[in-house]
Amino acid sequence: MDELGSIVEQLVVLPTRTAVEAALIRGIPGASLRKSVDTLIPLGMPTLPSEVADNRVADYLISQKILKKQGLHVAWVHGLEEPAPIARAVVEAICGDTLGRIDIGDVSR
Repeated sequence: MDELGSIVEQLVVLPTRTAVEAALIRGIPGASLRKSVDTLIPLGMPTLPSEVADNRVADYLISQKILKKQGLHVAWVHGLEEPAPIARAVVEAICGDTLGRIDIGDVSR
């Protein structure tokens, strides 16, 4: 990463073991995630199993790689009622004045 950091203006690093999909999901209440899933069903988003409790929706979406498999990242962002905390932190970082490596903390928990 040092080499990459030397050729770019900003290098935004997500929290450890956080994929882009998780950054778009973590920290959003389960009920809001459910609404987003329901909104995207016409675009190919699978329905959530009824046994997935609200406090487990994020874990389910991430572990099943729902966004990645369906390729609905952009539609997901547009369908959210509120932005995911990690994703918001990334946007704030790249719109800010800080140059070089920017480590995003785990602001979702």
